[in-house]
Amino acid sequence: MKEGASVKIQRKIHKRLYLKGKGTYKYERFYLPVPKRFNELLKPYLNQKLNIEVKNEGDRLTITLSKKPTENSKTPRKNVSVPRKHTAKIPA
Repeated sequence: MKEGASVKIQRKIHKRLYLKGKGTYKYERFYLPVPKRFNELLKPYLNQKLNIEVKNEGDRLTITLSKKPTENSKTPRKNVSVPRKHTAKIPA
C-alpha cells in the first residue's frame, strides 16, 4: 500500500428550492478527494456498489471500503404477493 498522501476533507452545502422558490432546503455533503497516484488501486472498484465502514480511533479516522456481494450470489426473493379475490372491473 502506498503511504504519505495528505488530503483535506471537503464540505459542501447544497441548497434546493421547493414550493416554486418559497422555501429552501439545505443539506451538507462531505467529500474526500483521492490523490492521482492511487488511481490504479481504485480502478477495479469503479462503478461497483461498495460497503463503507468508518471508525474513529483517537486522532485517526479509518475508512474501509469493500465490495458488496453480487446479486447473482444471493438467493432469490420469496414471492409474498397475495392473489386477488376478484378482478377489477372498469365501468364502460
